[in-house]
Amino acid sequence: MVLSLPSRAECPVATQEKATSETTAPTTAITVTATVTSMLTQAPSSAETNTSETTASTLKLDAPILGPMDNPLLLYYPALPESGTRSRIQPPYINKPPNSRPRVPLFISFARNNAMLLQTLHSYISSGWPASDIIIIDNSGTMDANPLSLLSTSNPFYLDYKTLREAYGVSILQTPTLLSFSQLQNFYIRTAITMDWQYFFWSHMDIVVLPTSTQPYKSFYAQVLQVLSNVTTLSETGQPWALRFFNYDFLTLVNVEAMKAIGHWDTFIPYYASDCDFYSRVYASNYDTPESVKVTAGKIYDMPSLVPDFAAKLSAIYTSSGVNEKAYPALTWELEKAQRFKDADQGAHRNSWQGQQKGGQGEMWTYDAEGFGRAWWMISRAGEKVYREKWGRGDCELWKKDGWSTSKAWKNHGV
Repeated sequence: MVLSLPSRAECPVATQEKATSETTAPTTAITVTATVTSMLTQAPSSAETNTSETTASTLKLDAPILGPMDNPLLLYYPALPESGTRSRIQPPYINKPPNSRPRVPLFISFARNNAMLLQTLHSYISSGWPASDIIIIDNSGTMDANPLSLLSTSNPFYLDYKTLREAYGVSILQTPTLLSFSQLQNFYIRTAITMDWQYFFWSHMDIVVLPTSTQPYKSFYAQVLQVLSNVTTLSETGQPWALRFFNYDFLTLVNVEAMKAIGHWDTFIPYYASDCDFYSRVYASNYDTPESVKVTAGKIYDMPSLVPDFAAKLSAIYTSSGVNEKAYPALTWELEKAQRFKDADQGAHRNSWQGQQKGGQGEMWTYDAEGFGRAWWMISRAGEKVYREKWGRGDCELWKKDGWSTSKAWKNHGV
């Protein structure tokens, strides 16, 4: 299904869909278009006589944003329908998303540590972000092992498809092989182009989102919608915008049309320094820098590990009118303490959660856990070397350097 959004002048994505009549368009539905060129749709029926025509249909807001049908060829596994034997994790009543709302696609990529992903996902769904708009990217690189439940839970690459699709109600899109960070960014963009989205979000899998305690209360998701409602006025610099950061790139809003002008992420800079390269090119393409206009939707915490009894603590912070005056500060204090630990010792603990699981030796399509970590750092350092060779310098925020321009790429011999 290709999502049909309003034009940029009409505040795309953020403009709420309105039903023309109660009989033809319920308030819980929005209009979408289905085309045979969309990779993530079911094939046209035999009754369609002209497959080149675009046909209109309605898709309920609680249906998976990439479509309701499994597509093993395209490695797509949508949320499973609710039934009497399945109970979905729901947001507290005060955070429930409105019946009339835009579709807000959110990618969360998984590589290692299933429990960390579930903690992040639980916070997003509790915040009001509709599960039907969330797409988990299975970037474990384990072929069909996760869809077929062939890995043990101690395997760092294990991803619980059943819990994600049934209990959380999110969809899974699997990468055909392990992708680097830069390749993942290009994968997001390519998927968005296929789906004809004008905007999308992506998030880290090791964060927790919370609302603010400000009154009148607004959920994290409601504040995201508020940011989107002002999408045409975000750039106070007078320049067009490409990206918007919510607490750096822990949550990022991406303007797809801008990506077409800027170009892809450099896959030869796979991890560290890839952001320095891309964000510098954003500025060089006459877009404002991602942090030039501050946007926020609440609080986002960068987590080094799991929070004990997180689901119960998260549930306890909400009341019928906002946040609990005791439970909320207690949880924020715990999250802030954890984040300080992650940032301590010059970030020595930043990626510790990735190596917390050591099991799975000998299981199908599984890389040695310790070897994976060592190889990751080796290729990351190699990418930093490419960055230095490409620009003749190794520092970030190149646009702040006198005399820098993209025309100088690869004209120096490194530093």
